[in-house]
Amino acid sequence: MNAAQAAAARELARVESLGRRFDAEAGGCRVAWRCWGAGPALVLLHGGSGGWNHWIRNVEALAAGGFTVLAPDMPGYGDSGDAPLPHAAATLAGVLAQGLRAAEDRPCALASGDAAISLVGFSFGGVVAAQWAALERERVRRLVLVGAMGLGPPRDRAIDLRPWKHLADPQALLDAQRHNLGALMFRDPARIDAVALGLHLRNTARTRFVSRWISRGDGLADLLGDLDVALHGIWGEHDVTAAGGVANCERVLRAFFPGAGFDAVEDAGHWVQYERADAFNRLLLASLGPGLA
Repeated sequence: MNAAQAAAARELARVESLGRRFDAEAGGCRVAWRCWGAGPALVLLHGGSGGWNHWIRNVEALAAGGFTVLAPDMPGYGDSGDAPLPHAAATLAGVLAQGLRAAEDRPCALASGDAAISLVGFSFGGVVAAQWAALERERVRRLVLVGAMGLGPPRDRAIDLRPWKHLADPQALLDAQRHNLGALMFRDPARIDAVALGLHLRNTARTRFVSRWISRGDGLADLLGDLDVALHGIWGEHDVTAAGGVANCERVLRAFFPGAGFDAVEDAGHWVQYERADAFNRLLLASLGPGLA
């Protein structure tokens, strides 16, 4: 274990010790959930090549803000089982929704099977969150999209990502993954600390679901016109994945939801909730309000 992996392991253990883990199963897939706090249910869905820990700098603040915060490793990621076929965002949404309804160890906020929830989806997780909102229209009251994919058209420029799976030399692997974090996830590579690098190493090594083809399409845009939720968007101002630029993402959301809220976080890239965690936490809590109606 290198220094980055050790730093990530320590921070994971600290944050996990503040809450609890429970498992839920549906469609033959076991999903590992983490949970913190008390209050209305707030579900956080991570991005592609990620895990629940994409929210590691957010769960404490959100729980302190009065929410029961739930963050899964989605099917095919981290500690959860492999995703059932077909490999699609709708499949993941169905497993998550059905499993959470049926889990015997679900938190008090979800004691009633129809208890209202808010969904927050990051990157590829935004497509899954929208699928979930379409699946459970009666209980999903709010949807917050964070640097969400699936809005089309293709992003403005190619992202300089280096291949890493073939690398046997530990330092070469570390260098490639640090480069990729800087190219894709961060506005300022100097902000890539040991925890971020260690989490990225952990997550990419444990990803078994290929999301890129879904992320590069327009599946989210196709869903938005058929949803009836309170919608809000939060993007890093310099998110290199934003289809047509961040301003275009705002235009697309408001074309479907004229009253949608939208925040562009200054000096932040794609992984905005990590790179500018304090600003992000304030904006997310403000978008959620005091609780669910």
